[in-house]
Amino acid sequence: MADLLTALVTPFTQEKTLDFSSLNALLDHQIKSEVSGLVVLGTTGEAELMNFQEKIHLLDYVFSYINDQLPITVGCGKSSTIEMLQFIDACSKYPIKQFMVVTPPYIRPSAQGLYAHYKALSQEKIPFIVYLHPGRTGCQPSLNVLEDILNLPHCLGLKDASGGCQVMLKLAPKYKIYSGDDALLLPHLSLGAQGVISVASNLIPEAVKKILDLFPIDPKKALGIFSQIQSLIEALFIDPNPQGIKGALSLCGVISNHLKLPYLPSSEEVISEIEKHIWALEPNLIGLRPSSIKA
Repeated sequence: MADLLTALVTPFTQEKTLDFSSLNALLDHQIKSEVSGLVVLGTTGEAELMNFQEKIHLLDYVFSYINDQLPITVGCGKSSTIEMLQFIDACSKYPIKQFMVVTPPYIRPSAQGLYAHYKALSQEKIPFIVYLHPGRTGCQPSLNVLEDILNLPHCLGLKDASGGCQVMLKLAPKYKIYSGDDALLLPHLSLGAQGVISVASNLIPEAVKKILDLFPIDPKKALGIFSQIQSLIEALFIDPNPQGIKGALSLCGVISNHLKLPYLPSSEEVISEIEKHIWALEPNLIGLRPSSIKA
């Protein structure tokens, strides 16, 4: 069975502090929907815009609230190998399933440097998955380098947000590869993806779960469901993630639509487009419906 891991948004108040009331509602929705797990402090969670104290405060709360009901993956996006290891060490008190470690952003290391970055994790016996997102990091390793990293002890897989299918085509037959792109979920599943780390499942975990459950036994039905949510997925990504998904969750009264700069709330036009596609979904594909926007 393919895994559904939700790349969790981080709710903020108008003062840009952590909004625990909204977080409760968000977590309850994920638990009720029986997702396979959560990814906290990823790109969708605005982790790079949070300071160390905020991150630890968030992890304290999430692990206490979840209380072993769901396995939790924690994102780690550091350019510095030393800072990466320091952050992971600070997380040692939590029962973390694995770390999702993005290729070092901005600095564009050599192939040897990138391998050494992940080897440092392996040598510390830290369970991790590689997060490949060249559009955000500027780091596009070759398939051979990725395969070398995936062969390291304690490397448990890779999240593919490369925007195409080449990585999945080459690596999914031999390694655990998660789709990291909601829009490419079906092509990735057809190439052997063993799950998805989904942004859309913050809002529609029911629909994404149905697709994953149906695909091995009735791919035509899975395609039918995907075709119903495809326009919504496109609307969620009109603006840079997580602007769209936060706007959608705000429409449904789950969280307030507050982001940390330089992210801004989506325009009324984009929100209207998202709302239109939410209402178009059949009730069995979404447990949330637009309500009065949470201020």
